[in-house]
Amino acid sequence: MIRKFNYTGRVKIPERQTKIKLFENGSYPYFNAYLDLQELKFPIHARIFVEAYFASNFLRFDYGTIGQIKAPAQTSLIDLPNIEQVRFRVKIVDDSGVHFKIIGISDNIYPDGIANDDNRRSILPVSFEDIGSQIWKVVFRAMGPVLILNCETKYPGIRNLIKSNQFFLGLIYPTAIRFILQRIVDDELFDSDDWGANWITFTREVLGVYSTPDSSDDGDMDEWIDEVVSSYCAKFRLLENIQKV
Repeated sequence: MIRKFNYTGRVKIPERQTKIKLFENGSYPYFNAYLDLQELKFPIHARIFVEAYFASNFLRFDYGTIGQIKAPAQTSLIDLPNIEQVRFRVKIVDDSGVHFKIIGISDNIYPDGIANDDNRRSILPVSFEDIGSQIWKVVFRAMGPVLILNCETKYPGIRNLIKSNQFFLGLIYPTAIRFILQRIVDDELFDSDDWGANWITFTREVLGVYSTPDSSDDGDMDEWIDEVVSSYCAKFRLLENIQKV
């Protein structure tokens, strides 16, 4: 049974102290965790747990103690329903009392291979999942919006389409972005510290739409969404690319 932990008084572990790498041995995916925790002054008896998670599914792995870090014999991720969107967290746990107490944590760790080529994390990651008869949809998870495309068993060749078919991309992405911007408007995420802030940065620094609307004016909101979507289409030349198909 996986025990629940008390999060009171936890210390955030700097990102540089943890690194996760994904591997594939031919039959199942697994990971290695590289942990540099000694300088953080946790008690040497404190236990270390690494958790791999996707949506509401997670796996927990015992990595020994601060005084003796030891990787488990196996770190298979085969029981997770999606590996492309897997994230990790590291927990430092004081188990000397009646209840386990979290004293240190690092969450939402991207493993090597998840970030895109220029080392920036995608604000709209893609996941391939069984979504019945739908071709695509956008869902909102803890780390933000995710573009879900149906899996190969339901839609053979869909992975290649999302990489190379400009007509396919031109139909999906503007609509997906419009849907996400509407969520930002509805939930007033313009000044938030979570994924909404990343999207506002994207609209300004990448698309050049620097103004944000007055949240009390629905007309301004609609115009802002239209401007962002139009700027996206122009920036990535969606119409021109489709005309070449």
